[in-house]
Amino acid sequence: MIYKRQLKEIDKTINNNKLLNNGLYSGKIGLSLYYYNLGDKLNNPLYEEIAGEFLDSVSYDLSEKNIPLSFDYGIAGIGFAISYMIKQKWIDADVDDVLSDIDDRLLQYLLHEKQISKGLDKGMLGYMLYFYMRLNNTKIEENSIIFKHTLIDLINQLSLNLENGIFETHESHSFKVNWSLPIFLTLLSLIHKQNIHQIKIEKILTELENPILSFMPISHANRLCLYLTLKCVISVIPFSSFETHAEMIKKNISFEKILNTEFEKKQIRLIDGLAGLNLLLSIYKEIIPSIATEWNQKEIIEQLNSLPLFNDEEKTQNTNTSHGLIEGLEGIIFSISRTANTNILTNEVV
Repeated sequence: MIYKRQLKEIDKTINNNKLLNNGLYSGKIGLSLYYYNLGDKLNNPLYEEIAGEFLDSVSYDLSEKNIPLSFDYGIAGIGFAISYMIKQKWIDADVDDVLSDIDDRLLQYLLHEKQISKGLDKGMLGYMLYFYMRLNNTKIEENSIIFKHTLIDLINQLSLNLENGIFETHESHSFKVNWSLPIFLTLLSLIHKQNIHQIKIEKILTELENPILSFMPISHANRLCLYLTLKCVISVIPFSSFETHAEMIKKNISFEKILNTEFEKKQIRLIDGLAGLNLLLSIYKEIIPSIATEWNQKEIIEQLNSLPLFNDEEKTQNTNTSHGLIEGLEGIIFSISRTANTNILTNEVV
């Protein structure tokens, strides 16, 4: 359960923090997203008002040109979050009007910058995710053409790095929601589904086929992540070898080991813990409805809710935890509330 006292402690800490950046991961736009979601789930106008204040502050700061462009702390992530808020109808705005300046700044950067890293946080995958989102929400035909060409250019640039092992099949020591390989494969399949650069995408997947088929992650959480990714790919492109490999990975996933061994009680954050795995499962179930019954998230929610952080008010008061959507309590609550019934936030709790 998420206690009212805990939410107040989060509010108090955030209000006293004068060092917030504007970004999605640990900044004001991430907190705006958190509060809008919480206000929606709890039907609480106060949280929506706080969310609006954070959004107004970010909007004011966007006029400054020294905000980074990256997805983690910069305008790509800010634009992504604003787009999500508009889609959820938390804010009433024209997405093309609101994001036109961000579009232009990112396009100019990609046009002139020749040395761009490849990952999600500060690289091309973050820009690819942003422009994939923009392609799907713009109402302007000229924008659609520009965004399609931008995605094609990004795919071409990323494909040049395949031989350098940029998406080589190795895993970090622990689960990470920003693992590049699954993000890259998922975006390729979603872009292919929209009939964009299909021949090139299929060529890339063919180049990656042997490394992927010879890869079995050590971490069971990473196995689940790779399984979901391959199911996403084969839902769009009929790679029989990927289907066979996905089923082999599935047979070697222990959900019990994920819950009871790999994710210890401290490993609950969105970036590298149980909350992140829960959010990924929710996202992939939306992309691939056929897997909705394969993995029951009830056990994850029960484990998250059983932690002292959420069921002991005294410990909650004394918990010294970082804040932010990716590494803080807000991301954990966002993951739970996005997945679970709102009765986890009962009135004693809210």
